[in-house]
Amino acid sequence: MGSNFLGTCFTLYDNGRDPQKLAKIQDAVSSDDVVVQNVLQIREELGCVTYEPNRTSVGPRKMRVVIPDVDEEGGSSKIVRPMSRQDRLVTRLSTGDMKDLMRFSNREPVFREDLGAYCLDFGGRVSMASVKNFQLISSEDPSMGNILQFGRVADDMFTMDFQWPLSPFQAFSICLSSCDTKLACV
Repeated sequence: MGSNFLGTCFTLYDNGRDPQKLAKIQDAVSSDDVVVQNVLQIREELGCVTYEPNRTSVGPRKMRVVIPDVDEEGGSSKIVRPMSRQDRLVTRLSTGDMKDLMRFSNREPVFREDLGAYCLDFGGRVSMASVKNFQLISSEDPSMGNILQFGRVADDMFTMDFQWPLSPFQAFSICLSSCDTKLACV
């Protein structure tokens, strides 16, 4: 997983190679066989998580997630192997190019006057308030319920529940992004 300096954008990768580094190798070698082999080694982007900057610390965090579209019959997902900056998931998210992508956002917490805090119903799975707690729902079909929920259960302990279409790796990476320091989000 890679992130920007502010901690507002995270990209989930497989174990392939960075296309910028491969481009340098490709420039040094002119063989078509090497070019094809290098393209197959380029890392896939398995997801992108963005957090809306919030310097005032008023209100909860807002997050958006995109992953490559998944076959509804449980098959494999679309392969996103960007060769240029404009093909990256974060660029596609910012420009609204959602072709072959699934979009998610965090469920908006409700402010409870009696507690003086924003709250979500975790069904008893989360026992402590934290800025890191969240529930992720489909932007296209919120009736699918929580696709992922993450929350604190003790000082240094969290719980994670997820379902299709997220893989365990995608779910865990999204949760890790919530735990990272965010200079632009409080």
